[in-house]
Amino acid sequence: MLKYIKKALFISRRMFPPGRLSHFHANGVADFRSEAKYCNSYQGEVMKTFVVIFLATLSAAIGEVLMSYGMKRGGAIDLTDFSQWGVLILSVVRNYYVLAGVVLLAVFFFLYLASLSWADISYVMPLTAMSYIFAAILARLVLKEDVSWFRWVGTAIIVVGIVIVALDNKELTENQMVAHDISHDSSNAKGN
Repeated sequence: MLKYIKKALFISRRMFPPGRLSHFHANGVADFRSEAKYCNSYQGEVMKTFVVIFLATLSAAIGEVLMSYGMKRGGAIDLTDFSQWGVLILSVVRNYYVLAGVVLLAVFFFLYLASLSWADISYVMPLTAMSYIFAAILARLVLKEDVSWFRWVGTAIIVVGIVIVALDNKELTENQMVAHDISHDSSNAKGN
């Protein structure tokens, strides 16, 4: 019997982390409707993080491909020749492909910053590796690069790592989760 009680407690702790089961009726029975809202909003937060990182990494990969295309159109730059440094700096302004690539990398940066404001870096950072996948595919399709099978195997290993991190389904540590809920509740109270 004790074994079943321990299992039920374990399951209830997974479903309702500490500090979350706070809505009780006068007779002490939990209001599970509010807890269901919490579970749905938490799943929404995880999906929001994944979508934002997906868009960020896609913009980064497209930006990198545009910069690669633009820089190759101008020819190779020799960094040992200091006069070439000016050419490199001016290529950002004069070459529209490079400029568009820089803008898309700025989009990546700001989306990445936003996602760090609500999720752990140990969850967000590995997801940004999706840009390697997009970059390899775009290099093959758009730039017509010869992507060797070594690179494809490396990309497949990255995909496996991304899937493992995404399956964690826990983007915040419990202490940060409670702090996030407190700040979210106080900002909602100010708005009302």
